[in-house]
Formats: sequence, C-alpha cells, structure tokens
Amino acid sequence: MKARNPLRVTKLLILLFIPLLQLHAQLSSGSITGTVTEVPEGLPLPGVNVTVDGTQRGAVTDDMGRFSIEGLEAGKYTLVFSFISYETVRYENAGVKCGVSTEVNAEMSVASLTLNDVVVVASRKTDSEISVINSVRNMPVIANGISAQIISRSADKDASEVIRKVPGISIIDGKFIIVRGLSQRYNNVWLNNSSVPGNETDTRAFAFDVIPGSQID
Repeated sequence: MKARNPLRVTKLLILLFIPLLQLHAQLSSGSITGTVTEVPEGLPLPGVNVTVDGTQRGAVTDDMGRFSIEGLEAGKYTLVFSFISYETVRYENAGVKCGVSTEVNAEMSVASLTLNDVVVVASRKTDSEISVINSVRNMPVIANGISAQIISRSADKDASEVIRKVPGISIIDGKFIIVRGLSQRYNNVWLNNSSVPGNETDTRAFAFDVIPGSQID
C-alpha cells in the first residue's frame, strides 16, 4: 500500500476550511443594498456617496444607481446619501439581520440655492468725445464742449489754450475768456458743479491759465 501524502491532505483541509469561513462570515453579518434615483424624473444617480453614519463603511453607486454595503453586524444603522448639487438625504433605522440583505432605496432632489441681492455698480465714462456729445445733446440749454480725449492729443498746456478751441470763445491777455462777444466780467465759471469766484483784484474775471490742461476731464 502507498502512504498518503501529508502535504496533499493539508491542502485539501485548507481548501475545505476557506468556504466554511466565507459561509460563517455571511451568516454572522448582513448587508444593505439599494438604488438611488433622482426626483422627479426617477432616473438612476451614479456616483452618489452612501455612508453608514458613525462608521467608516460606505459605497458609491454605479452607473445604474445601485450600491451595496456588506459585512455589517446585526443592528440598526443610519445611511447618509450625498452628492454634489443635491440635497443630502438621511435614512434612519435601516435594520440589518445576519445572513440577510436589506434593501434601502433613496430619492434625491436638486438643491435649491437662495442668492443674496446682486448690486451692479458702474461709472459713466465722461472723458471721451462721444460722452461729451451725448451730454451736450441732453442739456436743456445751448452748450458746447471739448473732451479730455481731444485735449490729450493736443499740446495745450493750460485751460486757456484748451478752451479757445470751443466755438464762440475768445481769449484775451492769454487767460480771460469772452463768450460770443460778452465781456469776461459777465461770464460765470463753474468747476466740478461749483461756482468759482474771480481771482483778479481789479476785475470780476477768472484766469484760466492757472488750470493745467491735463487736469481737465
């Protein structure tokens, strides 16, 4: 008679022992499976994170919205379903029994966001030629003007040289203005919406040569 090979017997015992361990693990624990769908279309949601609250156990739904969490001890668990741009869903008291697969289905709806008031602040460009034309057009009185855009292209060093380009304006003594033949002491000068007094001691007139041309908007 041939003696039995002890190595073969050991391998056979190991092969028989592994299925027994797997069967014991299945009978001593349970699992949670289910499907996550979208409201209101009812379409499956892939990529949803499903976690067992208070533990490190969890799963991610597949292309069909299915998930499976195995190896859970018998008891009741809380499942948390989370996905970007969707409302988080909590499923309380999901019961797990040994050797049984508990089915838990969830529905998720798109999260609604409430935004605060949006205030748009803008400033009107006043130094362009188009802006001056529009301002003159909307004035209730007859007016003329020249833009800072044109002033920047010229070699005028002060306001007296700039203002002589406006139709109807004449300059005397290189600094005083005459508007359509009207003497300088009868003209009012306004800067930044404020009346400017005369800066001469012997006459009521404003000298425009004191304002640099580059400072005019």
